[in-house]
Amino acid sequence: MILETIKRHIDVRLGIIPHLGNHQFRFEIASDNKQFIQTLEQYANGNPANFEIFSFAIIKVHLEKFACTIYRDNRTAAHDQGVDLSTNFGVVYQIKKLKILI
Repeated sequence: MILETIKRHIDVRLGIIPHLGNHQFRFEIASDNKQFIQTLEQYANGNPANFEIFSFAIIKVHLEKFACTIYRDNRTAAHDQGVDLSTNFGVVYQIKKLKILI
């Protein structure tokens, strides 16, 4: 009973994150802009850890277009409720909010 409760809690907290390793799952979400934005809003705002993971992933993919490597400099769910990122050219960012425009 306790193990089932713990498993349910973990599943709720993680949401879709474990499924994002599946290329087909990611493709289905990304193929529709509206669904993609809704997914980001739903899961990135779910808890601070998800915000950090989604923010890092989105920014990483975007900056790779410009030959920029990005690194996370903190642990997930730190108490400052933001994600610290640095780049291969020395710039450091503190991300507290993520706004996506289409």
